[in-house]
Amino acid sequence: MPPPGSATPTPLNDAARRSLLGVPAPGTAATEMETMRDGLLARGITLKRYSPGEQRMVCPKCGGGSSAEHCFSITIDPDGQTSKWKCFRATCGFQGGYTVGSPYRPATSRK
Repeated sequence: MPPPGSATPTPLNDAARRSLLGVPAPGTAATEMETMRDGLLARGITLKRYSPGEQRMVCPKCGGGSSAEHCFSITIDPDGQTSKWKCFRATCGFQGGYTVGSPYRPATSRK
């Protein structure tokens, strides 16, 4: 029992809990980027940034061959909801795409 004169704490609703913890509300840009990040990580793709635009890097599947070249290209569309990627090494060919909220489907690879 609380001491006399003290108020009983009120339970927090979801919005208040999110605000207190610094978690963005569903449907905001921060949540979309977080979801894009999770979707790409589930497919073995780790990026330096998850904002819209194109990036080139070493392929997460073939490692860029013996020279570790930046043969892998990934583009996140301006809306932050869709991404597409491709490895340009002939012996790899890892390619695919992801749309936020879509079910998991393994990406394709020639090997």
